[in-house]
Amino acid sequence: MKREEEMSNNKTFGKNVSLNTEFMRYALEHPDILDQIPNSARLVFLPEDDPELCQRNLEMARAHPDGDRPVAYVRMKKVPQVQTVMVIVPEVEIVSRHSEQSQK
Repeated sequence: MKREEEMSNNKTFGKNVSLNTEFMRYALEHPDILDQIPNSARLVFLPEDDPELCQRNLEMARAHPDGDRPVAYVRMKKVPQVQTVMVIVPEVEIVSRHSEQSQK
């Protein structure tokens, strides 16, 4: 049982590291989100697409309070993102030699 618990803890840790990375990436693009979080707050990620991890993170946060340190619950949801990508589209104009000579 201990080995399964370690694997589960490692999996939880890995998922939370990924959520932290996504949060930091978002914060770099939208720094105003950081204004909502008190200094020294403990972040607890609540992924909407992973109810098991969401519940586990809530349970861990409640089971291990950190004194008077505020807790910021960060709901993480996936939304589709449309990006405009510039691509080069070549346009070909074919000019026959005959039409070039007739224009002279």
